[in-house]
Amino acid sequence: MNPPDLDRLLRECSADDASHLRLRLLFDSLARSTPPDSEYTPSPQMLERLRRITSDLLGEHDEDRLLSAIAESARSVLDAPHTEVALKDGDELFVRAVCNPLVDVVGERVGRDSAVMSWLAHDTRQPIVHDDYAAFSGRRSVYDDVPLHAVACIPILAHDDCLGVLLLGRSQPDQPFTSAEVQQGILFAQLVALVLVTESKYAAARRELEEQKRAEALAQRFQQDLKTLNQVNLELAAATTVDALCRRAVELALKRLTIDRIAVFLVDHDHDLLLGTYGTDPDGSVRDEHDYVEALDATHWTRAMDATPLRAGFWQADALYDYGVVVGTGWRAAASLWDGWQSNGYIVCDNYVRHRPARAYETELLSLFGTTLGHLIALKRGHEAQQSSDEHLRAITENIRELVAQVDLTGTTVYVSPSHQEVLGYPPDALLRRQFVDFIHPDDLPGVVALFQEVVAGVDTPLLVEFRVRHADGHYLWMEASGRVARGGDGEINGLISVSRDIHERRQLREVQVEEDRLRLALQKEHELSEMKSRIMLRISHEFRTPLSIILTSTELLDRYYDRLSAERRSAKMADIRRAVERITGILDDILILLRKQSGSMPAHAEVVDLRRMCQQAVAELASHARDRTVDLRLAPITLISDPALLRTVIVSLLSNALKFSPPDQPVIVECEEEAETILLRIIDHGVGIPEAEAADVFKPFYRASNTGEIEGVGLGLSIVQEALEVIGGTISLHSGVGRGTTVEVRLPRASTAIGRHSLRSGLTAPE
Repeated sequence: MNPPDLDRLLRECSADDASHLRLRLLFDSLARSTPPDSEYTPSPQMLERLRRITSDLLGEHDEDRLLSAIAESARSVLDAPHTEVALKDGDELFVRAVCNPLVDVVGERVGRDSAVMSWLAHDTRQPIVHDDYAAFSGRRSVYDDVPLHAVACIPILAHDDCLGVLLLGRSQPDQPFTSAEVQQGILFAQLVALVLVTESKYAAARRELEEQKRAEALAQRFQQDLKTLNQVNLELAAATTVDALCRRAVELALKRLTIDRIAVFLVDHDHDLLLGTYGTDPDGSVRDEHDYVEALDATHWTRAMDATPLRAGFWQADALYDYGVVVGTGWRAAASLWDGWQSNGYIVCDNYVRHRPARAYETELLSLFGTTLGHLIALKRGHEAQQSSDEHLRAITENIRELVAQVDLTGTTVYVSPSHQEVLGYPPDALLRRQFVDFIHPDDLPGVVALFQEVVAGVDTPLLVEFRVRHADGHYLWMEASGRVARGGDGEINGLISVSRDIHERRQLREVQVEEDRLRLALQKEHELSEMKSRIMLRISHEFRTPLSIILTSTELLDRYYDRLSAERRSAKMADIRRAVERITGILDDILILLRKQSGSMPAHAEVVDLRRMCQQAVAELASHARDRTVDLRLAPITLISDPALLRTVIVSLLSNALKFSPPDQPVIVECEEEAETILLRIIDHGVGIPEAEAADVFKPFYRASNTGEIEGVGLGLSIVQEALEVIGGTISLHSGVGRGTTVEVRLPRASTAIGRHSLRSGLTAPE
């Protein structure tokens, strides 16, 4: 293809003039740098020359001198009077070295638009050649007035990475770079890449070695400073007070830790204040700063610092303060006086005096110092509080009337308060190294010794005991003692500390009060018994009047008109007399049961009972009094072991109440449920019900609900039921409401164990 056709084809493939220019350069360069087969083979002399150059270049480790040597070697080997070495730096080519410069371009940074040939060589990884650079429209502007003709831009390749571009230039016209010379340039660029990569690795290794040496030196210095800090901490531990500790911390930090200035501040947590203690003046001398106070609000710089892992901070090129006034700039560091729970204060240091550079580990060292100082402050405060508490306790024990004593694990007295002499008549020295049991009343001794042994053995036993102690004149005083175990420094129990007080008068008063209470209870019981007798007589007189009137009337009729009355009328009158007698007998039986229970002589014996049969018998027994009311028995055959007489009393009383207060058209329902250990007997009526406010009172003897009206009864039924159930081990509960009827639930044990206990209490023996 002839040149005009080629140029037309390249222009058709280009988007613009700049693209056409690059394509044309690339096409011409490829043609120039690709020799015919076997045309170029480097001579042994060239290879030897390149080997010596490589050896010389590898011995140079200063980067600027190395690049200058590369440029000089390229000029000599490649017959290029003008050479440039430009290395890639981001999106720019940085001219690092120039040989025999026509224009001083060292340090120039060129982009893609200003160095078309160099960037084309970089992007295509191919040499780019031009025979007349002075006439080239894409030349760099610095060469506008320079007669530079033949130019070759050779990429410096390390594998697939382009490190930069080697620019070769000739100022003589008609002296273009031949294909063989371009191949020599490629070979030299490979040599340059090898040298640059090797030097880069060497420089990295050298930097790593230097960094390792610096790190080792820094570590040695840090270890030495840590050793010094440890010695400082040991000296600080000898301080006796918090104030002395703060002053000594400032002195040792200035002298031993080579800090320019340092101040120690304490925190008042109750008022959120930062309080000064001791610090350093601008001349580097220790000064008292107790008059310094600063508010600690939510935005204070210490808040953010306390949230960091080291609880320390470092500020470079920061304002330096003295009593809140800026006095200069420099580095400043601070650390919290952390005791593991909270910050007790802060230490702040700077380099105002000697302007010492900060150590790389300045923050870490200060953090360790602050943590140790924080723990020591907490410890000293604890000691001061303990000392104050001990002095306060000593003042109390020496002036109170209570008797304070301490005994060891053997019961030997190791401390007694002076109050022993005032209360018991013994001087303290007479009680020391004596067994405490020697002074306790013999009757009280077993209980006191047993309690002491439990306490010192670590049993969680409340220590509050009353006992008698022998006075020096021989009589005994009642004492009340409370105490706690005493522990040694290892936390182990080593004795007992007790506080005793004289309760002799209180004890005598208590005995008087007990007697008064006994008499009061007896009087109250007598009064209640009198009231109960009055209620009994009132109810009996009321309840007996009707049946006695019936008996009297019926007997008079029979006596006067017996011959005139028919047999049916005589039988009816006799039946009336029997019912009246039965009613009186029932009332008397109920009263007898109640009196026996209250006197503890209610007999009871256990045997097998058929519950359904007993309920059927009770219904039959009450049939004559039912007055057209019915009972719906919903019972399966169930047996239990109980007292049959008492159980019958329970069932008859509950059924009698249900029938008595139910309307004629509503049957009384009796049902039963078997549970795991008990039997639930439920009696349901639809009668007048019980007012909610009176539900608890209906179990009292002779109490009748306010809505019972003129319905017969003395108010003994439920109280007798409750007493009987207590004997046989059952329970009763009511669910009722006015106009809604009443449901009575009785829970009976399958085998009553309460009967035997009741019999023993009553002086009876349950049959086997």
